[in-house]
Amino acid sequence: MTSFESSAVVSILPRIGDAFHGNIYVAKWVVTLHALTMCTLLLAAGRLGDLFGHCRLYLMGLAMSFMGAFMCSIAASIGELAFFRIVSGIGAVLVFANAAALLTKLSASTMRGYMLGLLSTAAYLGLILGPAMSGFLSSSFGWQAIFIAVMVLAAIAFVLGLYNLPNDGRSNTIKNVNILETLLIALALGAFVLAFHSGRLGWQSLSVISLLGTAFLAIIVIVLKNRINVGSNGYITVLVNPKIALAIVMATFSYIALYSINFAMPFYLSGRQSLNSAIIGLILSVRPAATAIIAPLSGKLTDRFGSYFFNTLGILILLLAFILLALVFGQPETGWTILSLAGIGAGMGIFLPPNHNIIMSTALPTERGVASAILSLSRNLGMLIGVGIGSSFFSIKSDRHVYGVGSSNPALHSVFLISAWIASISVFIIAIQGIVNFIKKRKMPLFVSGDSKA
Repeated sequence: MTSFESSAVVSILPRIGDAFHGNIYVAKWVVTLHALTMCTLLLAAGRLGDLFGHCRLYLMGLAMSFMGAFMCSIAASIGELAFFRIVSGIGAVLVFANAAALLTKLSASTMRGYMLGLLSTAAYLGLILGPAMSGFLSSSFGWQAIFIAVMVLAAIAFVLGLYNLPNDGRSNTIKNVNILETLLIALALGAFVLAFHSGRLGWQSLSVISLLGTAFLAIIVIVLKNRINVGSNGYITVLVNPKIALAIVMATFSYIALYSINFAMPFYLSGRQSLNSAIIGLILSVRPAATAIIAPLSGKLTDRFGSYFFNTLGILILLLAFILLALVFGQPETGWTILSLAGIGAGMGIFLPPNHNIIMSTALPTERGVASAILSLSRNLGMLIGVGIGSSFFSIKSDRHVYGVGSSNPALHSVFLISAWIASISVFIIAIQGIVNFIKKRKMPLFVSGDSKA
């Protein structure tokens, strides 16, 4: 439901702008305010789930999603629609932040990878159906039909959840939420999101530098505060765990590389004169379809054989697919491009379940809401940074009057190359992790001092 709404609204953004006689930059706030709400409140929503119960917050999110979609469907101006998307974003935050935590709590440890794989499948099915159905619904019934569809989905999910999900009460071990740190985290993430939204002004502009500086200072204050009072609210303590931290970093870099390609690929394919928009849409659906199909299978294998191997395999396939995409750039055969996209989708499908399983299984029961929220935050920040990188290279290096927007544009090739380099960072992290694990298994000392035992 949540991924369907996000992808569908992006697809009909030009239609919304035309309906309210606004330009595309004004219409962009309909998406930006939703993304800003998501990134700003995710960690707080996860912490509230740990405190008051994940099921309770999850159902509240479904109710808020229904209300937000209803308000969006009756918006009389683009300003109202953008504001009501904040309400919708709050609902999506509560759902996203507590979904993985609920699955982890309700599923046996031997089924956890499979269930998290199904969660990835559901998300990618929404990403596929959003663009596919938005055109039909908006052209047949108006742009409001998208939000009516979300209302129906939210209502069904709420009723099913109300009668099937177990009621979990308030935590006895968590006493409160650290308000100051929650506000500082919201400030840092909000400033970061707005900085990328303002990137069109130039990355050297005063507003962008000020926003990034604000985010950096807020992060410094958070870190310094936790050095004094370690583990006060669970935000930092989750990331201090090296297994979780490395898994989150790998996931974030993978999403950055993925969404850089997502931004560039429509421009790349549109330069091929033989491809119409319908064929381009089918080609672009190959990647999320591959992820949706493979993720549950990877989850099952993860439950049986462990997370590390499939975590590594998925990243390696992802890197090879990015390299192949860069190597076949400009080739007339579309088959190589389709194969590369299928490889990227397969790599993500293999990688996500074990990666998420590592995070959710390592987190303490009192930190699962925060861990679940961090999973969603890594995807949102990865999308934000990836699109920012893709658009920056495209705007800086391309001259549309000379190169056009298609497969002859060197700026697009730069995006493909930088995506491969970003994916290689995750491979480097896995290599270091493998060396450390090997040393631990062999019980070899990293350092020997004095009479220390090996």
